Formats: sequence, structure tokens, C-alpha cells
Amino acid sequence: MINMQEAGLFRVKGKDTIDWGKLKKEFSLITEEVNIANPNSISYVYGGYAPLSIRFIEILFEKEGFKNMASWLKLVPGPQKYPENEREFFESL
Repeated sequence: MINMQEAGLFRVKGKDTIDWGKLKKEFSLITEEVNIANPNSISYVYGGYAPLSIRFIEILFEKEGFKNMASWLKLVPGPQKYPENEREFFESL
């Protein structure tokens, strides 16, 4: 991600930058050993890398709500906005 950011393929608005090392560790984005015979992670599909967007969705459902994952979202720069009624949001899925 840092290389893509430095190459200008995407950028973070504002002064905040992405701490790739911390993101990689906290969200378990890289899996060194992927069990091909019995895959148990999305990283199997992406050759050892788990997309951050997928990890967000996994955490969202494991923690049962947006506000319960606030500490995770603080690792990513940018504003945070939550649905007013999480119950309605989940029931609409």
C-alpha cells in the first residue's frame, strides 16, 4: 500500500498517512503460511494477502456493530461515520 501511495496511485486526504506495518499486524493482512489443503482464511484466495476491506467486514460482524469496532477504525485515516440505527442496518442485509 505504501508503494502504491508513493507512486501516486492513491492518496490519503489530509496530513494523515497510513502506517502499513501497524495495519498489517493489527488486521492480520499477510499470512505467511496458507494451508492449501484446508483453507481457513480469505488470504487463501489472494495468495497470502487478506484485503483490508474484507477484514473490516469480518470484524464488523464478529464485534456485532460499527461502534464496537471503533478502535480498529482509528488505525485508518479519515472520518468515521456510523449508521444511526445499527439494528435496522443489519436487518436490511
